[in-house]
Amino acid sequence: PHKVYQGTLNVEEIIILSVRAKGAADERIAIKNRNVEGKKVLFATNPYAMVDGRNPLGFKKVENPLGRHPKYILAVDDEDSKLIITIFELINSGLSLAQVRNYLHDIGIKTKKGDYFTTQSLSKIYRNPIYKGERMRNGNVSYIEPIIDPGEWESAQVKITENHKYTSSGTTMFNPLKGILRCRCGRAMMVKSKGN
Repeated sequence: PHKVYQGTLNVEEIIILSVRAKGAADERIAIKNRNVEGKKVLFATNPYAMVDGRNPLGFKKVENPLGRHPKYILAVDDEDSKLIITIFELINSGLSLAQVRNYLHDIGIKTKKGDYFTTQSLSKIYRNPIYKGERMRNGNVSYIEPIIDPGEWESAQVKITENHKYTSSGTTMFNPLKGILRCRCGRAMMVKSKGN
């Protein structure tokens, strides 16, 4: 801040700028590492601490009633936790994710953002171990009060796996031109079946 560089720099100025830039870069890395370590310790000491912006469905961010550090903690959202329980009950009753999605569409239940649930969003919900009481962050696990009984959570994992155990009835077509011929537009040419 005490000097404005204009025009061509001499060797001394280039060296000074390079050394200061390296020092600033090292300081940024050190600040990031201290921040990561602080979050890791905070997460280990208080499993309910909000250490990032992730707020899964069924939980809400509230101010810490016990003090200033951490400023915010996770708390169970009563309304959303009922929805989580419903989703796991539907999965454990034998419904696939697509059927659960359709059921939620039919009764008009939407996400916090106002969108309808998708199969992908339901997949993230049923796989998230936070609902059985295991909060994970960067390979570390802390235990909190579960919304879903761990046995029911494990049962849902098995049910979804069983729902995907099917064989395709489609025919597998071999493409003899694959990688050999290309259309002049640049795309690969293929053989399409015209029936018998």
